[in-house]
Amino acid sequence: MIIGAAIFCNANYELASRPVLDYILETASRIADESPVVLQEADASTQWRAFLNESKASHILFLETNRPFLRAETLKVLLSACQEKQPVLLLKNGEDSPVAALIDKETLDKTKTDSVSFKWLIQSVMQESGDVNLRECDSQEGFAVETPVQLAQAEAVMQKRLRERALQAGACLQDPDSVFFSFDTVLESGVIVEPNVVFAPGVRVAQGARIRAFSHLEGANVETFATVGPYARLRPGANIGARARIGNFVEIKQANVEESAKINHLSYVGDANVGKEANIGAGTITCNFDGKEKHKTNIGDGAFIGSNTSLVAPVRVGKGATVGAGSTITDDVDDETLAIARARQSNRPRKKDKGN
Repeated sequence: MIIGAAIFCNANYELASRPVLDYILETASRIADESPVVLQEADASTQWRAFLNESKASHILFLETNRPFLRAETLKVLLSACQEKQPVLLLKNGEDSPVAALIDKETLDKTKTDSVSFKWLIQSVMQESGDVNLRECDSQEGFAVETPVQLAQAEAVMQKRLRERALQAGACLQDPDSVFFSFDTVLESGVIVEPNVVFAPGVRVAQGARIRAFSHLEGANVETFATVGPYARLRPGANIGARARIGNFVEIKQANVEESAKINHLSYVGDANVGKEANIGAGTITCNFDGKEKHKTNIGDGAFIGSNTSLVAPVRVGKGATVGAGSTITDDVDDETLAIARARQSNRPRKKDKGN
């Protein structure tokens, strides 16, 4: 028996920051001997006939995208129950609505193609073959997402599973219900996550790191014993080195912050490299965009950047260099030098108001 798979695309939404289609595609791929085919609603009839003509499968597994919790282990029940020309339907516990169907190719070849949908297919096949082999699945596993209310319910189920996965891996979630994960979030053992943290796609946090409250991470890598937050934002390409500190109201984008570097508050560092043990003062920004292109800022090991500094890229601050507070740096700063680029302060007597 050779198994093919066709998925009727009747939903276009995300669960845990992943398109719902990807969940069902992954499940179908574990069952099918051929690559699953997605039938789009707008052109399903044409795709349907082309699929049947090209497929070498003896039986086709049919699914819908709006049932993201279906497991491959459950669908294997259909294979074991399959008899050569008797369709097998998987039903949700206590309901007549089909969740999946496994149908032999010969029966499918006899169906009409004037309008194609999952429900239409089931009705046509049942009329054609008469007898149907029925199996049941858990009500949550067969849950269909068709409304915003159901989508919120499905997201809650998915988040609960992801929180449990993180806890079982050894992460400490101080308030699990307030932490939101993406499908691919990786938290290693010993990670501490404070309340109200959001992990968007592509985040890895290494052993012993701490993510403090109200932080948002996306496409970021945080190494061992680093600290992020509170109220920090790591954007795609942020790489935070071991024992580095990213403090409150700091935004990092496409930047490497190396071991033990400190960016403690109110700063933007983008398209940059911050060396080991460098200290970035409050209010520092890397001016990385000239209106057309992005440019790189390189800050050497042990450099000290004073508060309220603008680093106009492309620019390099050398190892051990110091930049005075309030500076606008447009030229490279050599190693172990002091750079000050600000207007000289002038104190003058106030003129008295002539009316007094």
